Amino acid sequence: MAKILLGATLADARGSVGGLTYTKGRFGAVARIKVSPVQPRTGIVLTVRGLFATLAKRWATVLTDAQRAGWNSLAAANPRTNVFGNSYTMTGLQIYASVNRNRQIISAPILDAAPANLAVTNLLTITPAAAAVAATFTVAFTATPLDGDHRIIIQASGPFNPGRSFFGANLKQILASAAGAASPADIHAAYIALFGALRATNKIQVRAFTINGSNGAASTPLAADVTVAA
Repeated sequence: MAKILLGATLADARGSVGGLTYTKGRFGAVARIKVSPVQPRTGIVLTVRGLFATLAKRWATVLTDAQRAGWNSLAAANPRTNVFGNSYTMTGLQIYASVNRNRQIISAPILDAAPANLAVTNLLTITPAAAAVAATFTVAFTATPLDGDHRIIIQASGPFNPGRSFFGANLKQILASAAGAASPADIHAAYIALFGALRATNKIQVRAFTINGSNGAASTPLAADVTVAA
């Protein structure tokens, strides 16, 4: 389903309708032929889908009316912003699934009772550094150490040629730290296990955010590119 912003006529659109996909590029709004990729069947995708099925069933059969009301109230108190910058309110089930997906990332158990709030401390900066010969790949971050039960989640793309500027959905999770971790995060071993040895001049995009383990809230992500040094 496409998201459409109405003005005097059609002002903007996102998503797909029929055979067209609407998006936004460097030169403004873009409509392109819809491409339907093969559905991935990786372990992570199947795990996420299994979690959502479990949560939907728990919402309907395990949670009490009072617990569902708590999630509905939490959703109402924490509106989100869509791709057009407009505010919208999630359903109680959606925010229940969102919080527990974040908790799954840090291997925390399912939370059936809504937390009091979705407070979370944002990262201020991230600075990735990688070197091929030295075989190092670190991500420095501030503030450090992380607050309380906060964990840093680091994702990274595979290696690309230096001219690449768009990384799309190529980011994979590299690290979910322990609570209160200090900068820098060493991601070299985990990265090469996924993508192979670092090569000088390759470009990699790194994305990082925090998750507050006590309430399952995630911070606004930060992204930075790094060119692998010799």
